[in-house]
Amino acid sequence: MTARRAFTLVEMTIVIGIVILLAGLTLAVSVSVVQGSEIRQTELTIRLLDAAVQEWEVQADRQVTYGMDGEPPPPFVGAPLPEYEIQQNDPQATRRFLSIIERSAAARDILAQIDPEFIRQVEDDNDPLIKHLEILDAWGNALSAVLPGRKWVNDDAYFRNPDGTIQTETEQFCGVATNRAICFVSAGPDGELGNLDPAARDDARKLAQDNLYSYIPAPPQ
Repeated sequence: MTARRAFTLVEMTIVIGIVILLAGLTLAVSVSVVQGSEIRQTELTIRLLDAAVQEWEVQADRQVTYGMDGEPPPPFVGAPLPEYEIQQNDPQATRRFLSIIERSAAARDILAQIDPEFIRQVEDDNDPLIKHLEILDAWGNALSAVLPGRKWVNDDAYFRNPDGTIQTETEQFCGVATNRAICFVSAGPDGELGNLDPAARDDARKLAQDNLYSYIPAPPQ
């Protein structure tokens, strides 16, 4: 009767190493697939938001603007709450903007195509009876809208963008909206918008590298 040879320590070490390597490769592929799915879902959500805005502009026969041309910056044109000054750095700016877009039935139909998992209703900071629509990316962070500034005029202290608008506070770190078109932004997997200003610190600019946009905004100047 022949004795069965046992694995040597070297052989067992090699086998364990191979198993660990295969497990690591499988995990890396799984993470990559999940992250790719999250990116695609966020890009789809952003495209639907962009389409809803374009539909609203067709119905309104004008582009969305932030503030009245020649007037001080605060309110949106046609804002539902004109008594409130909506600043670009106000976290509710995007929500209140979406409240305007929702007025169009055609735009609402497009927004309805967004996965309900990425939509929530949030209270207005000033009036809890008022609810605003908030759109999330696949990582649970609210999408931001870089809103085009109003038209720049000769006595403005604001920086003048190439398209003739003032450079808003949000544009100074999220990138400059082009041709008065809203740019939707996801902070990406790290949840940090970062800062696109060339003069910003390296670590702040690196945080923006995984951002997703409806279009690539121009860098602030």
